[in-house]
Amino acid sequence: MKNPNRQPEKISSLKTLCTNFHAKSSQNSKNAVKIRKLKSRETTLYNT
Repeated sequence: MKNPNRQPEKISSLKTLCTNFHAKSSQNSKNAVKIRKLKSRETTLYNT
């Protein structure tokens, strides 16, 4: 092992990356749900 002191830093940075990714993905899913709702509303308008 070269430098054991640097390992926790790497782990913490990985954790922050994961949390950021999860936040982004959840935001994207919310947007996708909004878009889906809008699209379904449009289709219902067209069908009536």
